[in-house]
Amino acid sequence: MGGWVYQNCRMLSHEGQLLCFCDSRKLRWYLNKGLAVQVCEDPPTIQLLFEHQNTDQKLGEQLGGHRATGREGVREGEGGTDDFYTQSKSNRCVGCGCSSHYLRYRVLPACYRRHMPSALKSHRSHDVVLLCIDCHELAQKPLARQHSGHRRLRTELSESRMRGATLLPSVIALNMYPFGTC
Repeated sequence: MGGWVYQNCRMLSHEGQLLCFCDSRKLRWYLNKGLAVQVCEDPPTIQLLFEHQNTDQKLGEQLGGHRATGREGVREGEGGTDDFYTQSKSNRCVGCGCSSHYLRYRVLPACYRRHMPSALKSHRSHDVVLLCIDCHELAQKPLARQHSGHRRLRTELSESRMRGATLLPSVIALNMYPFGTC
């Protein structure tokens, strides 16, 4: 894999509060659109030129959480429900700690994710973790079995439709109905 997955570039609000860590591509996008100014090169940091709207932060404030604002006694990443965004991320496998040859792994498979409301899946990375190649293989094994079962059901369904049948033999035998396929 070329380069770091987590580049841990900083994005600050209009007031100078840490909003999140992101990659350099996102920083360049904000700078190219004239929506932010670069305030530091090491670590790469931008400050937004507009008032942002972040529902996660508002929810955290409503629930009594607090932002990492540099207040005395509050360390970076402590506070409300937006801790995920304000903690730097390590370029290591979450399974074994290996720091090389890792891949992104979606904990929530795309076949389920696509049915979620867009507000829960748009520009979010809560379900993405880094796994080394060995851990990635281990994580994929259960999904591979599930996918082969889905393929079998899809084949059976298309053959059944060609015959004009209304119920699949495997569904009748298992007394179940598949809720969707990947």
